[in-house]
Amino acid sequence: MLQRRVVTATTLEGAQRITPSLIGAESSDTTTINVPTGAQAGDFALLFGYRPDLRSGWTQTYNQTGAEPYFEAHHTFLPDPVPSSYTFTNMRLGILMVFRSVDSSTPLDVDPLPTLTTTNTSPSITTNNSRSMVVLGFAAEDASSNIGGFSGSNVPGAPTGYSLAKTQGELTTSPSFRYTWFAAAYRPIINAAAETPTAWQDTDTGSAYSAANMAAGTIALRGAAI
Repeated sequence: MLQRRVVTATTLEGAQRITPSLIGAESSDTTTINVPTGAQAGDFALLFGYRPDLRSGWTQTYNQTGAEPYFEAHHTFLPDPVPSSYTFTNMRLGILMVFRSVDSSTPLDVDPLPTLTTTNTSPSITTNNSRSMVVLGFAAEDASSNIGGFSGSNVPGAPTGYSLAKTQGELTTSPSFRYTWFAAAYRPIINAAAETPTAWQDTDTGSAYSAANMAAGTIALRGAAI
């Protein structure tokens, strides 16, 4: 018996795009960060970093430089040949992710992006197209004169339903004794809809992350057209 299939606008839109996929992620606590293994020319590179200078050919996505922890996001499409690494002047911490099947003409599915928050929760976002990839960034810094209850063991954990791409921490002793964490997580979104992330978790305490200074962003990547 033949079955009738009802084709909706969402079905058609989803069928016309490929969901982006994460190829890999690398992190660094210096100005130089490696490009993940397996990256190819045309792949989409997304950097979350602590105050990196903007390189030629890159676009600044987020910029919080008025208060610690100076969270920024930059993106580009990888050239041919693909470099083995990138150097970002003044960057202290960084996470570089490479995604495949991102739309080459309009890589950001939502633009302008939701305002960067200064809490433990990345902002909500409503995707415009089906088969997108939502990427969350998070930074936290203990601003006290001593570590107290916030230390290298307080590794950020991904919000519920998200996969952790990478974390990178750093201990500084000058001008004060403090610890900083950067983290990135991702989740494919099949149908266009509102997406409201839960709080970033503290893997040491098993509860919502807390620190003196935090920044959290949300980016939606548009799937490549078929």
